[in-house]
Formats: sequence, structure tokens, C-alpha cells
Amino acid sequence: MAGGGAADEWHWVNLPGGNAEQVIVDLCECTADDAWHSTLSPEGAGPGRGCIVVQTNATSSFHVIFSRTPAPSRGSNEPVLRYVVGKRRNSATTVGFGNPYVKKEHLESTTNADALLTSDPEKSRTFWFLYDNSVGVAAMGCQSAPQTDLCRLVCPLRD
Repeated sequence: MAGGGAADEWHWVNLPGGNAEQVIVDLCECTADDAWHSTLSPEGAGPGRGCIVVQTNATSSFHVIFSRTPAPSRGSNEPVLRYVVGKRRNSATTVGFGNPYVKKEHLESTTNADALLTSDPEKSRTFWFLYDNSVGVAAMGCQSAPQTDLCRLVCPLRD
């Protein structure tokens, strides 16, 4: 899901699962009505910055990919930013560049229980994923909105 602040303003998308990549939102094409305006930035989503919130009851890993193109990224050498939630049998959540990661190495990871998948498919978890190229940070956290105390993974994008 991606969208505004109130639950009735969210753009809900049901993903079928499997190994296919699916474009959820094109942040470069967002209008002011489409973009989620957070307290982090009055400009909201757009080229070089964005935030997406995912609510899932998945029990196997899923990926969130920020890319410049809507084409599938797997093996394309496209410089994508990719989060993997529930990696290694749900023991870690990682972030890095590439699909697969460059040299198969992630940039940062967490084993915090809040950043992992649910073990009960009857219960869902909510995660947020963001990146901001102008600030030089990628981050992810739990619950429905980016907040410092809910952040579970932070990765500087610059040296």
C-alpha cells in the first residue's frame, strides 16, 4: 500500500506472491495527490526519494525494490536499492544495491524481531521502507509511518 495518512486514503494493492516483480507505484510520476507527504519532507515522493508502506502476512521473504525503471531488475545490472525482509529463513532483513546484491553482499542488516516476518499467517505485520538520495539515507522500520523510534534499519548511501 502507498498513499496518504488516513487508512481510507491508502492505495491498497493485493500482491499474489511468487517470484515475479510488480511495479506498485512510479515515484517519478507521482502527483501531489498521489505522493505521501510525511513530516520528513514537505516535498513528499519524487525522483530520488520515496517511502512505501507494506502490510503483509507473508511467511516467506519478500523484496522491496526502488528502481529508476519499471523493468524487472533481477540480473539486469540496474543500480537498484533492494530490501529483503525475512532473508535466510526469516533470520534477517537486509538492504543493499543490486538484484542480486553486488558481490552478493548487503550494506546493512538487522535481526530485530520487529523487522522480520510473522510466523503466524493469521497475523500481519506492517513495515515502511524509504530512501532519500538528497539526504543520503535508506531506512526501514515497523508499523505504519517513519519515526525514529520505529526505525529498525538505517543505511547511509554516501561514504
